Amino acid sequence: MRKLGKATIFIVCFLMAATVAIWVNQSAKSFAVTKIDFIGRAIFPTGSPFQGTEIGGLSSITYDAEKQVYYAISDDRSSKAPARFYTLKINLQSGKLQKEQITFTGVTTLLDENGKGFPELSLDPEGIAFTGNSVFVSSEGDVERQINPFIKEFSLDGKLLKTLPIPELFLPDDKGTKGIRNNLAFESLTLTPDRKYLFTATENALVSRWRRSFPGNREPVPDFALRCRQRQSTSIVSLHHRTATGWCESCGKIN
Repeated sequence: MRKLGKATIFIVCFLMAATVAIWVNQSAKSFAVTKIDFIGRAIFPTGSPFQGTEIGGLSSITYDAEKQVYYAISDDRSSKAPARFYTLKINLQSGKLQKEQITFTGVTTLLDENGKGFPELSLDPEGIAFTGNSVFVSSEGDVERQINPFIKEFSLDGKLLKTLPIPELFLPDDKGTKGIRNNLAFESLTLTPDRKYLFTATENALVSRWRRSFPGNREPVPDFALRCRQRQSTSIVSLHHRTATGWCESCGKIN
């Protein structure tokens, strides 16, 4: 939800001391994070240029361990430049984070289904998650312009690979009686270590639940199961949401 007009942009890194548990018959290691330490911050003034773009509104960051680079999504709504993510290197060998240790090495334009950059104000990119050979990107959409939120998968050169179905519960209508609230939608995005599940969450309660929510209350997490990586022709989407009596789950199969 951070915007380009802000005076400064922060990249903050945490050094995590973790207890590692390796589970039998699982493809990925599980990490129990027991402690985090703040190791510094880097501030890039609004208007900082890179390859013909303005480095602004870095909303989310994800790590590519094989290439040892980070991908950071800009929340520019294709206004300053087409929607994009940056590639950067961060040297943390000293155990501290400083601006001089951060190097921007590339910028990638996100392309729509027509292979073109997203039109101005057609999205509000916020979250990014690296899958191993691609990235998922979340957009909050724009309720006032009747633009739905989305979660899409892109190749590392920006080509659109897949659009995940968003449950009807989260889609706004033209009467303002349902769905996400404006600028309070899919801000976060992350994958589980085994890369089977993608998690996102709205920043606040949906319109239909707003009257029953306290200010600042978080809407329950929609849980997208990325089984399509194991079953190439099928995606299974499950949505977990809170009710008056607890949690319930609804599932659907999308071919």
